[in-house]
Amino acid sequence: MNEILFRGKSKLTGSWVFGDLITKPVHHECCILENGCINHSVYPESVGQYTGLNDKNDIKIFKKDILKTETKKLMIVGWSKKFASFIIQREDWFFTHWFGEGLNPKNCEVVGNMIDTPELIS
Repeated sequence: MNEILFRGKSKLTGSWVFGDLITKPVHHECCILENGCINHSVYPESVGQYTGLNDKNDIKIFKKDILKTETKKLMIVGWSKKFASFIIQREDWFFTHWFGEGLNPKNCEVVGNMIDTPELIS
C-alpha cells in the first residue's frame, strides 16, 4: 500500500509538520493532523504531498521539493493533473518528465524546496 503523507509549514511555529491533510474550504484553511491527534494550521501554499519516492540519502521527496541530479542540474517536483502523476520540471526542458523517465530518484538529492529556498531556482 502506498504511504499517503502531507507536509505543511505551521502558522504557529514556522516549522514543517507531517501527517494527514484536512482542508476547510469555507475558511480557506488547511491543517495537518499529526499522529492522528495534533491539529496544525498550515499555510496552504506550503502544502505538499509525499511522492512515495526517496532520494539517494533516503530522504522523502515531496511536491515542491528542489532536487539536484548527478549532473548538478536542479529540478522541481510538481504534479500533472492531466496525467495524474508527479513530475519533474527543469527550466531548459520543453516539456515535463515523470520520475524514472527523465530522472531516477536514487540518483538525486533533495537540496531545498520552493517555500524555504526558492532562490535556488532563480
